[in-house]
Formats: sequence, structure tokens, C-alpha cells
Amino acid sequence: MKYLHYFNPENDIVLGIDAVHYTPSLAVSRFKRAGAILPLWFGNEGDRCLCEGFEEGWFKEMCSAFHLGTDVYIRGEQGFTAAPWGWSKAARKRFELEGFNADVLPDDAMLGKLRELSHRRTASKLNRILAERLPFAIAPAAVELRNENEIRQMAKEHASLVFKQPWSSSGRGIIPCKGTDIERIMPMLNGIIRRQGSVMAEVRHIPLLDFAMLFNASHGRVEYKGLSLFFNDEGGNYKGNFIASQSVLERKIETFCSAEKLKMLTHILPSSLQEIIGDTYTGPFGVDMMLTDNSYCMAPAIEINLRRTMGHVAMDFFELHAAPDFEGTYTIVPGDSPAGTGRANIVNGKLVDGSINLSAPHSGYSFMVESFCI
Repeated sequence: MKYLHYFNPENDIVLGIDAVHYTPSLAVSRFKRAGAILPLWFGNEGDRCLCEGFEEGWFKEMCSAFHLGTDVYIRGEQGFTAAPWGWSKAARKRFELEGFNADVLPDDAMLGKLRELSHRRTASKLNRILAERLPFAIAPAAVELRNENEIRQMAKEHASLVFKQPWSSSGRGIIPCKGTDIERIMPMLNGIIRRQGSVMAEVRHIPLLDFAMLFNASHGRVEYKGLSLFFNDEGGNYKGNFIASQSVLERKIETFCSAEKLKMLTHILPSSLQEIIGDTYTGPFGVDMMLTDNSYCMAPAIEINLRRTMGHVAMDFFELHAAPDFEGTYTIVPGDSPAGTGRANIVNGKLVDGSINLSAPHSGYSFMVESFCI
């Protein structure tokens, strides 16, 4: 099966407003345009990606150096399966504009189910299931609140909370709250409830480590694919991933969490997720987790991202394009960094050390892979 990949990082925003037609902000448009070429690094031989305005010289250099098999889509090509970063009505519309027939795209009923599963209450449901099945204590599940009275009651019961928009991701739509702050942020919370119907609230934890488990769903079955170890900026927004072998990532996580707990999660999560997702979603997705500084030690269902994630990009880059002992980071930064292979040591199509920008030059953002030894 050959895929036509489409990078639509605005998808979580679109799900929140349930829009068919959506015009992203200038900042989102720039980010989307810069990342449109990312499928080049995780697509299969013969796949295509929807991309406009790339630099042909850079593209040929990357394809030659890393033996890449994914190409840029030419309108009118046939025989591809639609593969967006995430599914929504707006994503479906984009493929319709490329000539895809309705019978090969998800219908309104399926997209409605997927939208509901993408609500943060799904992570709360998963957390409650895991609390029953895991033999160790985990952080309490998030609570869905629908009015000011429920918000104020929650604030009375807990000294420090985090409120979250039901549909948002990558650290956005998150509002921390302590004590009397509740009155100051109440207008924001009321706005979220007005737009999205509710707001999620959870006890605030101090993170020791952020990580995720990555999965693939197909025909009602969920398969565990690997770990993603990521880091955020001071505001909680996603900044980047560590890139290394799964064994190295496991050892880093096991500094704060026992190997037995990690193994239990990888064993219990797929079947638990299957019960929740069923056959509604097909494709890669991730479950964000946190190791905390309190007695719970673990918050194993912070967020469920029913879409491809940057963690998948990092994992796929290591598996497809890095030397077996490569260790480094994958970061996203505004602005242009040196493009091409000049700072990279590449042997037999694999990055041994140095750095590489996964986006084309002059695209406005740099998706940088850098080894620790540069």
C-alpha cells in the first residue's frame, strides 16, 4: 500500500471547532509549510507527500545521502491511500480537493466518533481503567467540569490544579492554577466551556520526566511500537525529543521508574486502548505520560494523541536513518539553520554524528537532529 502523507499540525484546533473549512493563523501556516516535507523522513518506498515550494537541490541531496524512497506528490497521481498527520473534516476536505473519492475517506459518522475520542475525557477514561488493572498507585484521573460551581468546588478541594481545553495538544490550552488564582482565570475557563462544552481539571504535578508510549491501530487492534522521551519549554509547550535506541530510552526512564512498571504498562495498555478505540481509528498515535515528584510516581495517561506525533518522527528517524549507536536530540526552532549535509557524518545512508535539518532551507522553521557529540 502506498500512502499520500499530509502534514496538518493544526488538526487538534480544527477538531475543537469541528470545522470543514479552516484558515490557520500566519504562525501556524508557516509551521505547516515548513513541516510539509517531514514525511520524506518516515514514509515508505513509493509514498508521496503533499508539499509545495521546496528547494529541489536540497531535496535531491537528502534523497541521495539518506537513500530516501518517498517523493513529492504530483497532482493527478493515482493509487495512494490518504494518510494525514491527523483526521478531521478539514483533513478529509483536503484529500477531496486532490481527487480522492468519498468512499475511500472517512464519513461524517466515523469522523464524529474520532473527534469524541480525541477529547481529553478519553485520557481520563484510560487513566481510570489503568488504575483498576495496574498493581501500583497512579495519579488520579482528570475530571470534566461544565460550569463555574464545579470549577470552584474543585479549586476548594485542591491547592494546585491544571485546567485543560478538551481539544488541544503539544502543551497548548493548559492553564495552571493556585489558590485564589481561580477568580483571575475564571473568564478564560468560561470561554473554554462556551467554545468546547467543558474544561478538564487535574491535580498539578511537578514532572521529573515526560515521555510517551507510541502505538499503531489497525482493524480494531492496537500494537505497541516504542517509547518517546520528550522535553518541553518552561511554558509546557513541546520543544523536542531525544533520539536513541529503545534500550537507551528505557534506561533513561528507568532512572525514575522501575523496569517492572514500564513492562506492565506496555503489556496492559494495548488491550485497554483497544477497548476504548475499537475500529474507529487506523494509524499511528501516542499516549503522553509523566513521572512525578510525589508518591504517585506516575501519571500514565496525561493525553492521548490519536494522530502521528513528533515522537513518531524521532523514533522513525532513528530506525530508518541513524547509526545503531546514535544518540542526540530532535528539536523544532523558529528560523533557519544550516541545511544540507555539510555538518553531518553520514555512512551508508545513516547519520553517525553531526547535525541535519529535516526541513528545507529558508522554510522559516528548523527541524533539527543533532548528535550529542557535536
